[in-house]
Amino acid sequence: MGFWWHWKGNKYLQLEEAELCFKRHTSENEDRRAARQTWHQILMDESRYSGLTLKRPARFGNGNYMTVAVLYRD
Repeated sequence: MGFWWHWKGNKYLQLEEAELCFKRHTSENEDRRAARQTWHQILMDESRYSGLTLKRPARFGNGNYMTVAVLYRD
């Protein structure tokens, strides 16, 4: 079960069970690995200034819709 919102172009937030995920949509002809890695690094860099603690997802997928970061919480 999921809940997604706050679409900004090809990026959006999704609540997956108890995790807040930062997601990225890619097109068929896009380099998915590069897109995922770039957006992951942008989020990790920005999280240092925002007060949010993000972490790498348990696994990086390689589909059209990929989780690039997850809100860390105890």
